[in-house]
Amino acid sequence: MKFTDIISSDASIEAKIEAISIILDKKVEELQQISAQTSQIPGPEGEKGEKGDRGFPGKDGKDGIDGKDGKNGKDGTDGVDGKDGISVVDAYLDFDNSLVIKLSNGSEINAGYIEVAGQSKENVVQLLKNGALSLRELSPKNPLFSYTDGTLTNIIYGSGETKTFTYTGGVLVQLDFLCSDGLVRKVFNYNLDGSLAFITETVI
Repeated sequence: MKFTDIISSDASIEAKIEAISIILDKKVEELQQISAQTSQIPGPEGEKGEKGDRGFPGKDGKDGIDGKDGKNGKDGTDGVDGKDGISVVDAYLDFDNSLVIKLSNGSEINAGYIEVAGQSKENVVQLLKNGALSLRELSPKNPLFSYTDGTLTNIIYGSGETKTFTYTGGVLVQLDFLCSDGLVRKVFNYNLDGSLAFITETVI
């Protein structure tokens, strides 16, 4: 029944109000159902908003607990023993006045012809034995030995190399070997009792 039908009917006012109230209740119920259905339908996606401000950095975390020390590794195997070194045990002048060096392994090296200026080969032998001369330094041939007051002070080789000996109080303290590698300097250090302690070698 429509509102117009109720109003134009011959029913009493109370009956008309009751009938209108019933109709309104039904309409309200229908509207609530429509509203509930409509609220479940998703609306269109909105536009992307602007990027927010950058947040503050977080606080540093606490330090972790130190780890345990690792176990010691196993000892390595012993290395192979090195070969015995070779040293000068003697030196002498051969029949042709060439210097022959005798080594601890039984072999000999002919260092070439020697011209001794006013002195025998004893000083040369002593220098070889105490380390002032090495086998490497004997490779130049035809040395000419020079002495000052019986002390060896200079050796000039036919190939251009030279050795200069410096003494303090009659004791050898420095040897300069000028060769193709540059200037090789040996400095002799002694113990309080005068024995040779060690020799340092540098290339200048």
